[in-house]
Amino acid sequence: MIGLHLMVAVLVFAGSSFECLSLFMQIGGLGTMEWIAADFTLDDWGAHSGTTEDGMGWKVLELVWLAAQGMRLWVDAFEWLMLFGVLVTIKKSVSSPTSSRAFESRGCCNWATFGAVIGVLCLFDFIADCARFGNWRVFMIMAACISALNTMILLPIWLFMLATMLPLAQESFSSVLVDEGDPAKEDKGHALALSGVELN
Repeated sequence: MIGLHLMVAVLVFAGSSFECLSLFMQIGGLGTMEWIAADFTLDDWGAHSGTTEDGMGWKVLELVWLAAQGMRLWVDAFEWLMLFGVLVTIKKSVSSPTSSRAFESRGCCNWATFGAVIGVLCLFDFIADCARFGNWRVFMIMAACISALNTMILLPIWLFMLATMLPLAQESFSSVLVDEGDPAKEDKGHALALSGVELN
């Protein structure tokens, strides 16, 4: 069980770290391009003879921005893969025979199963992101639809289900700790066992 929990933590840390690095790189690139657009002469680079402005600098700047956005695309695809791993690992942890008694409720199992379904959709989103370069229009629409379904509908429902189970989980864990670690109950059990031996 510790290995599964550690795997969830590692996957969450990896996904969030890549997201932070991607955002910092995007912010830095956006600030640099705004500086180039404001202080550099981009209207006329002398590519065409005459007095008309060729706008070559703006075209180059737009191509550089598109290339920078391509890095962001792959980071987003990697995040969907990490989310798939997290949700499937949580399902495996909850369904494990060695899981705590606090996980044995029907609501917790339904929550984990629902998360696993979202994880499978995240995997399909990752596959669609990778396949966009084969057929951009079809797989771009597919990836956008799956992303919208996950982020705007399914994941909020999953988080709401988790929030409703937190008080019950706290009570269950407290009762488990009391049952397993109460020395008074253990002493009482030993006394009853000894009295039974003496009676026999």
